[in-house]
Amino acid sequence: MEIEDILTKPWQDLGYQVVYQHYSIVPPHNNAHWHIQFPVVEWTDRTIVIMHCHDFLTVGPGGTAAEINIIAQHFGDRAKQVVIVHWNFGLKTDTDCHLIYFPTHSYLIMNRLKNKPYTDWKMHFNQPRIRNWQCLNGQPRPHRRCVHEWLKYQPNGISSLYDIDPLPQDNYRESLKWQPGHPDLNEQNFLKLKWLYSTTRINIVTETHYSFRPNIITEKTLFAMLAGQIPIVIGYPGIVEDCETLGFDMFRDLVNCSYDWADDDIRWRLALELNQELIVNTPDLTKFQDRLLEQQYYISTTWPVKLLSNLKEQIASQACGLANF
Repeated sequence: MEIEDILTKPWQDLGYQVVYQHYSIVPPHNNAHWHIQFPVVEWTDRTIVIMHCHDFLTVGPGGTAAEINIIAQHFGDRAKQVVIVHWNFGLKTDTDCHLIYFPTHSYLIMNRLKNKPYTDWKMHFNQPRIRNWQCLNGQPRPHRRCVHEWLKYQPNGISSLYDIDPLPQDNYRESLKWQPGHPDLNEQNFLKLKWLYSTTRINIVTETHYSFRPNIITEKTLFAMLAGQIPIVIGYPGIVEDCETLGFDMFRDLVNCSYDWADDDIRWRLALELNQELIVNTPDLTKFQDRLLEQQYYISTTWPVKLLSNLKEQIASQACGLANF
């Protein structure tokens, strides 16, 4: 089923007249917010507008998203008939717009991995783990620069930073060349890097966003779990707790996650220093193997089903009174 159908059919089944705006946030990001693309609407009391925000929304110190405020202002008195589908986990608003959490990006990746040419992807990750840790840093954001600088002096692993300090093969600039018509580039890159993912025990994930919550959990974290690795996730404040709320195993009996809510200026360093012994002298992880496999199954199979179920529950809870029948 296409994403448009997934997001619109439950409303249509309830009798609403749906206006759907696909990819309502438009690049480039101007450092304050995305440009917003609005549909033309012929309003009735049964009309709802679904604004599909497929990428992150811009959260500031107050925890609200700039794009939601822009959308609410645009629709004015009709904002109460607007549904914003978003990726930021735990997002709230004081506008009249309705919010639905559905991480389209993650959902589509999991579904593409079930189809050709990825049906046998799991077999690529049953290899001896000869390396303790890895840390792949794409766009050189400040927290990634700091983490990479700290890690490059540690033994038994490999860290990369964009084209500043690339991997010995399949480096970021060569592998991730975004082109229209290739929505599965993340999956292609994941399997291209199986020589690293499949032979490494721990993945130190430097997520896309470091400051301000609520924010997004991306394929960077999901791929570590799909690869059967122990994740040490360094991202926005509380990201580890959010991962657990989503049902992910963050291996707190092995990983010291007490850094999760620390201030921005020390959180990345605490994550590394508190887990330095684990990173450098990784113990035998045999006893965690069943949980690693369970995690892989949960992320790839159970979680997408839960996302659909949660989507329907959110729609049902907000449908009453959204429009005046």
